[in-house]
Amino acid sequence: MKHIEERDFESIKAVEPDIEIVVRVGEFETAVFGLFQNKLDVWDVVVGIDDAENRQGVMDALAIARGAMADANFQEVRTASGTGGGILGDQT
Repeated sequence: MKHIEERDFESIKAVEPDIEIVVRVGEFETAVFGLFQNKLDVWDVVVGIDDAENRQGVMDALAIARGAMADANFQEVRTASGTGGGILGDQT
């Protein structure tokens, strides 16, 4: 394997996702989704699963969440600064 010199990593930096979704079973994190907004309507999604055998369970959980979105109500979210963070408002 070719050795990569440290100088080759000058432009690499850690970037926090714009949205992070953590799937837990009890106290254990089984999956993490990081959503990074590149442009107004362009998103990159990174998915991390603790064990490949858990993939179907995570997909099932997402399917349930997707199905529930049709009946969901959205309301303004309060932040520590006291300003609203919600963007959708009540959709009923």
